[in-house]
Amino acid sequence: MQGFEISSHCIRTREWDGDGGAVHSHTLELEGENDRAFLMFDPCLDLERLGQVVGYVTDGGDGSLSIIGWFPLDVFENYRRLLEGSDRITVEFELRDGGTGAGYLRRLALRRGGTIVAANSVHGPQGVRRSKTASAGSR
Repeated sequence: MQGFEISSHCIRTREWDGDGGAVHSHTLELEGENDRAFLMFDPCLDLERLGQVVGYVTDGGDGSLSIIGWFPLDVFENYRRLLEGSDRITVEFELRDGGTGAGYLRRLALRRGGTIVAANSVHGPQGVRRSKTASAGSR
């Protein structure tokens, strides 16, 4: 898998009025030396409509990458806790159609040391698409 080390991060929260009251979504902005990833956690995310993708990567043409990842809201706290400590964390991804350029992602993960701690993949257990998260310590 391709990836980059996170050097800084920012959490943004958005709130709006929905049919049943206030609705919240979160975005984790992850910065590397040249690359960045935006992980969006949204209660309105339609996983069925997204199909066999969990995000998208673009090549800036100058050696930099930008990644957008889509996640259900209920896994946000696991990712937030992972980023709180001082451990080295990397963003790792795999393109749906192989290669190393731009395209849709079939896997997007955060790795601490040698262990993938949190991941979103179209190849979840028994072929069911779901986010897989482990109890994460702090970064």
